[in-house]
Amino acid sequence: MVPTKTHQSKTAELTQDGATEGYEFYGRREYIAELVRRINTARPGDRVLLATMAYDTDPPEIKELIDSLQVAAARGVRVHVFVDAFSFIVKSGLKPGPLFFATKLPRRLSRSFTDRLVGLEKIQANGGRYTITNLPRRPFSTPFAGRSHIKFAAINDYVLLGGCNLNAMDQVDLMIGQHNPMLANWLDGFCEKLASKRSVRLALAEQDQVIPIDEATTLLIDAGRPNQSVILDRALALIDEATEHIWLTCQYFPNDRTARHLSLALARGVNVTILYNHPSKHPFPLLHHLSIRAEKLRTPGVLFLSQLPKSHDFLHAKVLTTDKGTMIGSHNYVRAGVMFGTAEMTMLSRDPQVGDMARRAIDRQLRLG
Repeated sequence: MVPTKTHQSKTAELTQDGATEGYEFYGRREYIAELVRRINTARPGDRVLLATMAYDTDPPEIKELIDSLQVAAARGVRVHVFVDAFSFIVKSGLKPGPLFFATKLPRRLSRSFTDRLVGLEKIQANGGRYTITNLPRRPFSTPFAGRSHIKFAAINDYVLLGGCNLNAMDQVDLMIGQHNPMLANWLDGFCEKLASKRSVRLALAEQDQVIPIDEATTLLIDAGRPNQSVILDRALALIDEATEHIWLTCQYFPNDRTARHLSLALARGVNVTILYNHPSKHPFPLLHHLSIRAEKLRTPGVLFLSQLPKSHDFLHAKVLTTDKGTMIGSHNYVRAGVMFGTAEMTMLSRDPQVGDMARRAIDRQLRLG
């Protein structure tokens, strides 16, 4: 086992320069609709910052979003969109894309990739900006290494962050939104560095970030250095602190270190619930079946009882909530992405109401409550 490193983290100070208001929670469709609504009312000089890992213009909702960004840029809104190179490295089903074979986009692209690039270029042609981040360093590199998994938006002083990509609408997901001028300003500065460096790891000088937002809330960012993750460290600590309950959503069963910490929590009497997708929902289902089978040999069976049936939409939300706090963001709270050097962003809140609201938002999408 490769230990995660904790010494490369940095605590940033944010100056309180405006009052914040309560949180709002959005599923995938609600998130895109809220973006479109706010972008359509943005005025000249307003800011619109948007970051995603996956980006696909096939869904009509995403086409409408891209159109709204183009129109907003044309009327003088300061628009900047960040898309990780992953969206041009692979296509649906994880088949190779143009950046799997090269480090720069070729002149000729297939229709799906052409549509993606044209959408971004029209934003720029109308006065906005776009940046494709974390380009591969060499052809035929691992598609998952060095990715930015970060998703956020800032429309003026309203900030949203979580797990929602700009692609398929039929996924159970979550973004948390809040009016927060100081956080919006910090993200604005981060975006300028990211535009310059075109790499989250370089923009953050390889240092994970710990950013206090208020007395109960902290923003955590993994810079994308392999085997280093302040988010995973904090997630495991949150699991270890729990005395009453743990509720976790994950794309797949959270194996390895996370499973061991959850097993220890269960052994000390904590009520543990893990919601995760059926293996058949993944592009390589056999690997997930084998992973679960291996994990069942060393993990209490009760932890597998909340596997979702095949009939459910794909669970993409990343929520960890306990009686001690809640984490919402892009991290799956497992070691796999950490080993690849994945940049992530997650909010940690000690407010128990945040956990209750996040759980209700997921339950509503899963039709569990």
